[in-house]
Order: sequence, then structure tokens, then C-alpha cells
Amino acid sequence: MNKTKTLKFIIPATVVFAAAFLNTAAVFGSVTTTEPPTDSEGIYQISSPSELYWFAEYVNEANTAANAVLTSDITLNEGDLSGYNGTDENDWEQWTPIGNDTYPYCGTCDGQAHTIKGIYCNYPTENYIGLFGEI
Repeated sequence: MNKTKTLKFIIPATVVFAAAFLNTAAVFGSVTTTEPPTDSEGIYQISSPSELYWFAEYVNEANTAANAVLTSDITLNEGDLSGYNGTDENDWEQWTPIGNDTYPYCGTCDGQAHTIKGIYCNYPTENYIGLFGEI
């Protein structure tokens, strides 16, 4: 069954994963999210930013034991995020970490030596911020 939803995320880091709903495409900020395919064991095969955003949302909606693998390198935001001061306007998509205090992530995520670039999070007063939040 396909899943659809709208999301909004940003973060600077390297790794993988995103969220769930009932139709293939959804919107997260200006990112259209897409449910990734699964293998015969039900492991999500993540190969794009839209699939990673979907996986994060999916996990954060109580699907904490979901498993995934990266099947390619992923760039969430283009440009130099390293020098960003946290206050200037930008058009980067904000990332919401996989796992939170309500739904800590307990699945597995195998990067298979792939990278995730351009993760942007601007939550100056929050803890557990990165590709993964609370695990």
C-alpha cells in the first residue's frame, strides 16, 4: 500500500532515514516524500532524499523497529552548510532526526558505506539532534 504526507526538515550530518503514510508521494516542506521499496525481508531500500525523509517520519510515527539500508549516496541539501550561522534566511530543507523521546529508534540502519550529505537541523535548544535522535 502506498503512503503520502507532507513534511519539513533540515540538518548538517552524514547517515540515513525518513517517514510513512498512505500513498506513494507526500510533501515534507518542499520535499516530496516517497515510501521506499522493501526487500523480501521487509527492509526498506533507501536511495533518495525523498525516501529518507519518508523513513524518518515513518519511524517517528511509532514504527520504531523499522529496518533500512542505504543503496546509494544521498544529498539532502546542496551548498556549504558548514559556515551557516543559524539565523540567516536559507532555502535548505530542515531534517527531523530519526527517533525521538516518545518513539526512540530501535531498528537497524545499514549505510553500506554510503554517505548522507547536507543534513540541516536548526534546533538550538533541543537535545538528541542529528541523523538519529533518540535511540
